[in-house]
Amino acid sequence: MFSKHKFNNKQRELSVINKFWIGFILYTLGYILSVIINLNPFIRVTFQSFGLLIIILNAINLIHFNFDNIYLKITAIIYYLWLSSVVIRGFLLEKEFIKIMIFDPFEGLFVYFVPLIVIFSKNIYYYKKMFETISALCVSFIIFCLFFFTTLINRDISDLSAQAALEYSSKSLSISSGFLLLTYIYHSNKRKFLAFFAIALTLMFSIIKARRGLVFMAGFPLIMLVIFHFLNYRKGYSNRLSLILIIIILFVTTYFYIGTIQPANYGVFSSIVDRTDEDTRSEVVQYFYDDMSTTDWVIGKGINGQYFCPTDEGQMYRNGIESDYLNIILKGGIIRLGLELLILIPAVFKGLFYSKNMLSKASGVWILFYLLCLYPSPNTKFILFYLIVWTSVAICYSKKIRELSDESLIEYFHP
Repeated sequence: MFSKHKFNNKQRELSVINKFWIGFILYTLGYILSVIINLNPFIRVTFQSFGLLIIILNAINLIHFNFDNIYLKITAIIYYLWLSSVVIRGFLLEKEFIKIMIFDPFEGLFVYFVPLIVIFSKNIYYYKKMFETISALCVSFIIFCLFFFTTLINRDISDLSAQAALEYSSKSLSISSGFLLLTYIYHSNKRKFLAFFAIALTLMFSIIKARRGLVFMAGFPLIMLVIFHFLNYRKGYSNRLSLILIIIILFVTTYFYIGTIQPANYGVFSSIVDRTDEDTRSEVVQYFYDDMSTTDWVIGKGINGQYFCPTDEGQMYRNGIESDYLNIILKGGIIRLGLELLILIPAVFKGLFYSKNMLSKASGVWILFYLLCLYPSPNTKFILFYLIVWTSVAICYSKKIRELSDESLIEYFHP
């Protein structure tokens, strides 16, 4: 059912997949620790270099060029060629630039290689180890929250370092746990609780810190979990009754909480309520529009694309913007955005409407989730959230995977 391409035996196959995900964990944690606790640069570089070496060596063994779908083959090849042109245009042979390209997953080079996951070997162990990686990063996020709890519950939204720590750690470590919630029927109760707890913590701290994009990102998987529960193949009176009771309890609790707060005091919601009507983007977006020529809109400015946007700190140019749709256009133009949408949108429909299992449906939802997140928050980064997007694309375009039964997948995935 799943490809054994390039592997002489199952043991070597499993070893390559294990090493790939271990390398990714090392690379991610090395970066996050440097952001949160100012990890010694030498230790950080060593950590990330080791992880990156493991990723590259094993990713090469996972790649093969047998596409499951002719439409995907054509669009993906064109997309890969265009991404190559984006990387070449604007690349600088300067020490500081190269350091960013290699060691910064949010601004670096390797995000352009993530779509190659589509042509990774379609092996069930890859997905199983991906679930384990999500769990490992969830644990890391929870540990981070314990150590920095007092900082995270501080409602001073002017503390930019605390906001950055929450943004980077959430996107790198906890948001991906939403995929575990969407595929909950394949996981143990312990893993489901871990994923729910990580998402709940992200939602709570995002509300306190008034991070509107993160509130949406943490809330969406919870909403879809409720919907999936209703649509789950395992329909039963007791399941539905318990879910209805949970919804009623949440509604009543929220109603009474809102009823007890004063008009000027919204408790933990005060920061985000204060920012509800705050416009923090119009001026930046206007600078972006003013700086982009017609050619820039069509083909982008390349990997080092920037736009004129003076700040109070004296910075004259920015290399990114809060809306990822515009970020994608800044680097690769409307051509890159159009090619990506040509791949992602059909994948959503295949996963949601032409599949027989929850893994495929969850993959379709995750791609849709990414497309919705592109407006409020940059997520096209070398992070697990984005790796899952392209893993989901591979799943949705594979007819063999879409036709598997949930019963067979449960047998594969359960410990």
